[in-house]
Amino acid sequence: MMPRLFVFLVLVGVFGLPQLQAMPVSGLYEARVTVPDQSESERRQALPRVLGQVLIKLTGDRGIIDDGRSKPILNNAQDYLQQYRYLEPGDDDESLRLLASFDSAAVSEALRREGIAAWGNERPATLVWLAVSNDAGDQLVGMEQSAPGGENYLQPIIEHAQRRGLPLLLPLMDLEDARELDAADVRDGSVSRIRAASERYPADIVIAVSVGAGGDSVRARWTQLSQADGDADWTTSGDSVDAALAAGIDRLADKLAQRYAPRTVAGEGRRLQLTVTDIDSLEDYARAQKYLAGLSNVSRVNVSRVRSDSVVFEVESNVDAAALDQTIGIGRTLRAAGDAGDSDGDAGRRYRLLP
Repeated sequence: MMPRLFVFLVLVGVFGLPQLQAMPVSGLYEARVTVPDQSESERRQALPRVLGQVLIKLTGDRGIIDDGRSKPILNNAQDYLQQYRYLEPGDDDESLRLLASFDSAAVSEALRREGIAAWGNERPATLVWLAVSNDAGDQLVGMEQSAPGGENYLQPIIEHAQRRGLPLLLPLMDLEDARELDAADVRDGSVSRIRAASERYPADIVIAVSVGAGGDSVRARWTQLSQADGDADWTTSGDSVDAALAAGIDRLADKLAQRYAPRTVAGEGRRLQLTVTDIDSLEDYARAQKYLAGLSNVSRVNVSRVRSDSVVFEVESNVDAAALDQTIGIGRTLRAAGDAGDSDGDAGRRYRLLP
């Protein structure tokens, strides 16, 4: 029978901290599914499934593929196809897979047309600590090490995070990490030591995963500590480590999407005004302007007014003010400072440029 595995995960969410490290996500417009062969008929049948996985990443909503608004998009998946190729069965996967990528502009326009809000590519960065305990011993595991016994428990986390469009950071696993944290700390959920070891990394969320062996099924217990959202615990289970970890990553992705992904579409070309303070030099102005212009939900940035230590920017965005505020808040460039106030007239939301 399959060994029983207990997976204990501690998520330290720092959503409440003033500076969050946004990490751009790559591969949002591509996905893969298994196919029986390389025939054209099978490819055409599979493309809606591939595009469905892309829509889940773009919206953060696992239910989007059952949303009636997405049906016209999925039914015409071939129209959005950019390129595809097949991945032959290998050591890690015995199935033939179709990897397809779709035109980002065309898909984004289709989502707007159907009134579906898309999550930008600026998403909270997640640091993963993994500890494995079994008969072969206890060990913190990184990308370059296998778990005791040779199993790879980190890869399922990475793959499922990619499937949901979550950017991950992996620890260096060097001498400094070894001094700060060991497998027992992760297994016991030592939050203070996990926090201390994670301070060197620019992460918004820290996941500490402890996997132990015994029995005949898989169970995962998750604990989230968040200054903004409060503490949370949940349990997932499955018939394999992969299934248990996938369920846990899905729960995490759902929570992040609920907090950060926009839920309404303001329409293309909506103009919003933002006041950015603490701009004391041309370099400060350039940094603020470049950051705003680089946001995925912003198509244009203009200067409306300039004051001694602040600039009023007019931005053109395809999301509403609340959704744009969430996107801006993920990064480490601007910090929300409330509404601009009567003295600024229609200068909208106020932000402070961080050092």
